Amino acid sequence: MSISIDTIAQVTDFDLLKYLSYLHQGRLRTATLLLYLASLKAFPHWNRDRLYDDCYRKTIFIYLTFL
Repeated sequence: MSISIDTIAQVTDFDLLKYLSYLHQGRLRTATLLLYLASLKAFPHWNRDRLYDDCYRKTIFIYLTFL
């Protein structure tokens, strides 16, 4: 399972600027939850636990890219 932010932004009302703003502020949990909720809308058939883990990994990866 790979989360594509492009797909999420096209299928849902995911606010990429808000997500990046939370990352910039260091609010990783909030950013992860924002991505997770949008991912639930985009991929409702995926396993929720694994989806959250993937969202967390994606958030950490993007956050470390900012540093």
